[in-house]
Parts: sequence; structure tokens; C-alpha cells
Amino acid sequence: MNKPVAALFAAFFILTVCIAASAQAPASKEPVADKPAAQESSAKETDKKPAKKEAGGEREFKAVRALKAAGFKKCAETVGEALKFLHKKDDFAYINIWNEKKSADMHTASIFTVKTYTDGNSYASVTASPRDNGGCDTGFTQVFFFFEACSTMRDTAFRDWKLAMEYNEVTIYEDPTSKNVVISLAPTANGCLVVKNGAFYFPPKSK
Repeated sequence: MNKPVAALFAAFFILTVCIAASAQAPASKEPVADKPAAQESSAKETDKKPAKKEAGGEREFKAVRALKAAGFKKCAETVGEALKFLHKKDDFAYINIWNEKKSADMHTASIFTVKTYTDGNSYASVTASPRDNGGCDTGFTQVFFFFEACSTMRDTAFRDWKLAMEYNEVTIYEDPTSKNVVISLAPTANGCLVVKNGAFYFPPKSK
């Protein structure tokens, strides 16, 4: 494994460990969804916008319902929006991590997800925190691996993304639909490691 790829893995591992260390309770009452079967769609399609809501609204993701049951309610819906950005359907495995139950709604919650595609798995970490003014801050990191060259990924799945910077062999691109989302493409010996990172800021709900 080359140095840029090792650094990316190390950063994602440290982020996950720090989140887990700050939690004071085990996973929620509905901690892990059944592992989904291999999907017909490719992981490459995840750079597209999520499908529009159907008439009458959509059913909440299981991970969001479990967080609400655990007492994390103020920012549960923002978690749902982030999950919809990453996963179009509620067909992923997950585990929720939150602060002590009596004050879960005052602290950060974290959701770790795994989704299976025909060409591999995606791994994502979503975190959400309430702000004093009633709004919510939500961030995510999602990791994929493809058995294709990064140049091929750049010219196909991410052809509309704008180059932001380069660091050694790693290139970083900005999402053309959001100024708060970027991806990095890191070449490996037999493919390309793709890391998507983003932050969303939700204002207080109007009364």
C-alpha cells in the first residue's frame, strides 16, 4: 500500500475510533439491520442525486427510527437527509452510537453503514450534532474501492466533478451540485480508493 492510501485509511480509522470512544452507551435498540443482499446497481451510481420523494412522503430509514427511540430526536431528520444523500434506499446495514440515554438529544450521534453493490461494498460514517440555536451540523465520510484506474473513474463516474487540489498521487474533486462535498481518488496497485467527504448545515426549524 502506497503512502497516500495508507494515510487515507489511517485518517478514516482514527475518525471512527474517536467517535466510538466518545460514546457512553452501546448501540441502539435496533443496532444492526440485516445484511443486504448484493444489489443490482453499481456503487459508481452513488455520485448521482438521490431520487425525489414520492407523493405522500417516504418512510423513515430504520437507522433514524432507532435513533429517535434512543432519545436522539432534534437532529434525527438531518441524519436521514444525509443517509438519503449516500444511500437511495433503506437497504444497508448500520450501527448507531450515541451519548448516554438520558441526554442523547444534547450530544453527537454517529451512524456507521455498510452497503453491498455488485462491484463491492461502501462504508460510511455519518455524524450529527445539535447547535445552540436549534439547528444541526451533519458530516459524513464514505469509502469505496474499485478495481479500475483512478483516471477511468475520473473520466466516467466523476467526469463532472471539478479538480480542487492534488497531493502526491491523490487528487481531490469538488461535487458540482454541492460546495460542501468532495471526493479523493487514490491509486492503488490494483484499483482506485475513493473517499467522499461532506458537511451539511441545517438551520433551526421554523415554528
